[in-house]
Amino acid sequence: MINILNSKHKETLGTLANPLIVVDLESRKEEFLKKIKNHKGGDCGYLFKDQNKHSYDIDYFGLNLVTHPELSKSDIAIGLYLHKKLVMTRHTDMGLGFWTGKSSQNDWKFGCGKKFYIFKKGYTFDIPKPFVDLQKDLEKHNIYLQLETIIKALRKLHLNLFISMTTKHGITKDPADPRVRSEFRYIEVYQQMVIKPIYKDWAK
Repeated sequence: MINILNSKHKETLGTLANPLIVVDLESRKEEFLKKIKNHKGGDCGYLFKDQNKHSYDIDYFGLNLVTHPELSKSDIAIGLYLHKKLVMTRHTDMGLGFWTGKSSQNDWKFGCGKKFYIFKKGYTFDIPKPFVDLQKDLEKHNIYLQLETIIKALRKLHLNLFISMTTKHGITKDPADPRVRSEFRYIEVYQQMVIKPIYKDWAK
């Protein structure tokens, strides 16, 4: 069994002693704002105003996704799958771990028992193990894609701020960098893409 380690601590990743530090939306605000026009409803702060995820009436994620000028059919299919998996099942606050390795996750040691610990906004949380096998779960939804195609789509969705993705390297490496390899990815959907009609404001 291969141990997934933290390069600094040399300890098993995902334990209480060594949680995975995940990418946070706050660190990507300016990047997000560059991708959209000035919102007609007010200043840029509108896009980041706190709003309870249970208080919105319309879910704009699908419209925001399918109208984006840079996404392919594969990107959109995976985006819609992640929306169903994370938003419709109310995992928007925490996200889930997805296995994206070519070998079985049973061959790897990470986390602690049935829990994997992450560090987010100053707090440690646990998410369930085993992680969702992304390629196999996509096939259950009639989405058949090569693993490399899936990973490329995740990178593009992260770059375009539909999701926030963290690899096993935490915040030390850009998860959208094609040189970065990781057996798993922690993924969240951006709540702003759910509750705001960004599709009206894509930069041309």
